[in-house]
Amino acid sequence: MFTLRLLLLCALVNSAVAADTRKPGADVTLVAPEIISMALGESRKLNLKFVTPKREGILVVDMKLSEGLNANAASTHYEFDLAKGPATVELELSATSEGRHSLSFMVTLGDQWRVLGRSVYVGTKEQQLLQKSKAPSNGVVSMPAEEHISR
Repeated sequence: MFTLRLLLLCALVNSAVAADTRKPGADVTLVAPEIISMALGESRKLNLKFVTPKREGILVVDMKLSEGLNANAASTHYEFDLAKGPATVELELSATSEGRHSLSFMVTLGDQWRVLGRSVYVGTKEQQLLQKSKAPSNGVVSMPAEEHISR
């Protein structure tokens, strides 16, 4: 009898773990070019879309640029009412230095959040390296990150 109960308990735990295999955080994805590149002194217009299966609620997007990257945008903080339509941010990027920069977004939907971003490659040297390099086989692009703890 004890063995039967133990087997039932193990089956219950395994089914509960298998049922929740989705990624933690807000269910939001960023639709934008995977790789953004431009020459120093140029600017690049971007139309970024934040997509979620939810049709109601407020989607909050906070943009952060790495040092050397500038955005000609209306704001760095956006709030979208999902009932009114898609969440789109239009901006124009420029850079003051060559190299790899990061464009990051802290996205909050309800009580859940997720950080999304893209790498921005600036300069002719970076563009040549970019053309020679291959995309990662696992589809993951690493980006620099900062963590801020508020109390």
